[in-house]
Amino acid sequence: MTTLTELDREARMGAPGTLTTDREVRQISLADFGARRAEITAQLWAAATDIGFFQVVDHGISPTEVDAAFAASQAFFALPAEVKAKYPLQKGLNSGYEFKSQVRPSVGTADQKESFQLTRPHMAGLWPTDDQVEGFRETLLAFEAHCREVAMAVLSCFADVLGLPRTSSPPGTTRPTRSTSPRCG
Repeated sequence: MTTLTELDREARMGAPGTLTTDREVRQISLADFGARRAEITAQLWAAATDIGFFQVVDHGISPTEVDAAFAASQAFFALPAEVKAKYPLQKGLNSGYEFKSQVRPSVGTADQKESFQLTRPHMAGLWPTDDQVEGFRETLLAFEAHCREVAMAVLSCFADVLGLPRTSSPPGTTRPTRSTSPRCG
């Protein structure tokens, strides 16, 4: 039986490592995306192939939006366990709430975390009420939509380099239902 390299690496996670601060993480600005698309595409591709990491900046997601999403999440996770349990994870759909239930195949133990997974269009019956967390649904849907818009802009750049249509979706995902031309910037 062949051991998969990724599972082998995962089995060592959490082991003592070394702290390194000398790693390069390129910052790639999405400002003026439409006019700079070719330049941005080249920068993304170079960062992805040279070092494997990059940070996108000037993407148009405001700190206020991020703070609102985190505040809504914090309010949800502060709810009593029995309330959160009313919105259980829908296995296979990656939607809903879970608590210490994901089991890592390499180590056979459950993760020590809780999460609320938002996957459109599989959220029916999985939203807390406004009485439980006011504005939770609206805040997270707006934030997710803006993040998705930025993600699709970045992915469309990779599609250009790979010779794929800009509306292509990665294997195993559904096609985007709206334009992938972003309002980034």
